[in-house]
Amino acid sequence: MKTKVLLIAPYKGLAELIQSMQQQLSDFTIKSHIADLDQSKSLLDDYAKAGEDFDVIISRGGTANLLRKNTNIPVIDISISGYDILRILTLLKSYNVKIGMVGFENVIHSFKAVSSVIQIDVEYRVVQKEADVMDTLKELQKLGIYIIVGDAVTIRLATSLGLQGVLITSGKESVEEAFQKARTLKSEIKKHSSQAEVYHHLLNQLTNPVALIKLNGQLHFANTALKRQLDSHIKKLNFFTIYHPSSIVFEDDFQGVPVHFFIEDNQFKPPYLMNIGRVSDSDLTPYHYVELSRYHSNGDAEVDIIFSDPNMESVPQLISIDPMYTTALEEIINRGTRSPFTILGERGTGKRMFLKILLDKAAESFETITEIRFHQPQTSTFNRVIKLLKTFQERNIVHFCNIEKLSKNQQKRLSEAIAGASFQTVFSFVGDRDLLEKEQSGLDTQLAEQVRNQLFYFLPLRKRTERLAHFVRTFILYFNEQYGKQVIGVDDKAMERLENHPWYENMVELRLAIKQLVKQTNDVYIHDVEHTLKTIQKERAYGNQSFFPVNIHQPMEKIEKDIISEVYLQENNNQSKAAKRLGLNRSTLWRKMNS
Repeated sequence: MKTKVLLIAPYKGLAELIQSMQQQLSDFTIKSHIADLDQSKSLLDDYAKAGEDFDVIISRGGTANLLRKNTNIPVIDISISGYDILRILTLLKSYNVKIGMVGFENVIHSFKAVSSVIQIDVEYRVVQKEADVMDTLKELQKLGIYIIVGDAVTIRLATSLGLQGVLITSGKESVEEAFQKARTLKSEIKKHSSQAEVYHHLLNQLTNPVALIKLNGQLHFANTALKRQLDSHIKKLNFFTIYHPSSIVFEDDFQGVPVHFFIEDNQFKPPYLMNIGRVSDSDLTPYHYVELSRYHSNGDAEVDIIFSDPNMESVPQLISIDPMYTTALEEIINRGTRSPFTILGERGTGKRMFLKILLDKAAESFETITEIRFHQPQTSTFNRVIKLLKTFQERNIVHFCNIEKLSKNQQKRLSEAIAGASFQTVFSFVGDRDLLEKEQSGLDTQLAEQVRNQLFYFLPLRKRTERLAHFVRTFILYFNEQYGKQVIGVDDKAMERLENHPWYENMVELRLAIKQLVKQTNDVYIHDVEHTLKTIQKERAYGNQSFFPVNIHQPMEKIEKDIISEVYLQENNNQSKAAKRLGLNRSTLWRKMNS
C-alpha cells in the first residue's frame, strides 16, 4: 500500500516541483496544499474534522515546526541544501543593489558560509521568532535595502512593505531527501469518509470561485477557490465591502442590462465575469449567488465594469521602480489634487499596472480601482453608468477606456459627472502620441480639456531595450518561485534575440515569454528562445498564423516598414525568403528596410 502523505508547501513552486516528480514518487499518494503558518494549522483541523488521516506530513521551515507542535503525525522537514543556497546567491550576484536576508540562525549561518566563498555582499539579520520579522524588515528598509531574501512568511511581510522578496526555494535534491525519509515511516491507515464529506470535498474542488451572499453583503458561504481568492480579506466577511461598489451589481436596475461586471485579480489574465442570481434555503431566506468565471469577450456588452481585487498581487518592486513609472507617480502624488490625468501607450505598456502601483504607493489616498470600458452604449445603458459614478468617492480611482466610442451628448454628460465628482479620474488610450491628437479632435470640448489636463506617454518595450534585461531578470525571479525552478539568467545570444523581438504586446508578451521559457528549461540558463517567441506569436493570434498586431495610427510608410520587419523576422532574417514572400526584389526590400 502506498504511503499517504499530506504535503503543505509554503509556496506554489514547491508544490509544482513535487508534482513534476510524480514518476519518482509513485509509491506515495500525495495531497498537496499551499499554505502559510496559520493556514497550515487550519488544514490540520479540517482534515481532523473530516476524519482523514495521513502516514506522514511533509513541509518546510517554520511551517514544519508549527505542525510538529499541533499533531501526532510524523512531520518531515524539506531542508535547504548547499545546492539551493549556491543557486540563489548566484542569481542575486547579478544585481548591483543592496540585498538583505532575514531568517533563523541555522539558515543564516549556511548562507553566510557560501556567500563569503562566492564574494557576494548580503546584509544578514537573525531573528529568534516570527514576530521579530516585521521590525527587522523595517530596519533594513531604512538602510535603503529593497531586495529581501527569506522564507515564505518573510517574503509576504516584505511585499506588504513594498519590498522585493526573493524566496529561498528548495531544489529537487532536497525534495528527494525528504521523501526518502518518508519511505521509512510507511504505515497502513484506513481512510473513512461519509458521502457528505465526499460531496463537500467535490464542491471545494471546483476551480471557479463560488459564494452565497446575504442581502446585506455578509458572506454566507465561500468555496475553497473563493477563500483562496479572498485570502486575508475573508475576515471582512462582507462581499460589498471587499469589492466596492459591487452592491450595485445586484440591484434590480442592473438586471437584464447589457453591462458585464468583472473582478480583476491578475493583470495578466482575463478578469472574472460575475455570474449572479438568487437562491433560497428551506426557510425561504433569499441569498445572492455569485460564480466567478474567466471570461473572453464575445462582444455582447455595451459597457464592461471591472472591479479590481484588493488582494491582487503587487507589481514587482523591480518593475515599479522603473523611471518611466516613478516619474509619472511623483507628478501625480505631488500635485495634491484629484484632477484627471491620461495615460497613453500601446497595448501592454503597463497602464493598468501603473494604476496598481499608484494604489499601493498612495494607500493613504486611494482604496479601489474600477475600470469602465465603453462599447457604444445605448442611452438607457449609459444612464446606469452615470448612476454608478455617483457611488464613488475621493478614495476611489475610476479608469475610463474607449470614451471615443460615446456619442457627443454622452461625452458631455460624462464630462459633467467627472467635473462634479470627488473620485480620481483616469483616462487611457491605446496607441501613440499621434493617436491622442486625432481622438481629441472628435471629443466634446470640455471632455477633451479634461483629457489634456495631465498626460503621460508610456513608451513601447522595443524603444526601451536598455531596460529589457532588467525586466527579464525580474520575471525569472517570479517564475522560479512559481515553478520551483532555479534559473539564474539568459545567455548572451538569447538576450540579443529578445532585444531584437518587436514585442507588439510589450510587458504582457514579455511576461508570457519568460513564463514559458522558465517553465520549460532544465538548465540554470535560458538558451533557445526562438521557438517560444514564435509559439507565443501564434497563440496571441488566436490560431491565425498570418496575424500580428499592427499600429494603424501611424503613416503608411511606417505601417509598411513594420510589416516588412515582421515578415523578415518570421523568415529567420533570410532576406531572399522575405523578399519572395512580399513580392519584392532583394534590393527593394533592403532599401525599404533601411529607409
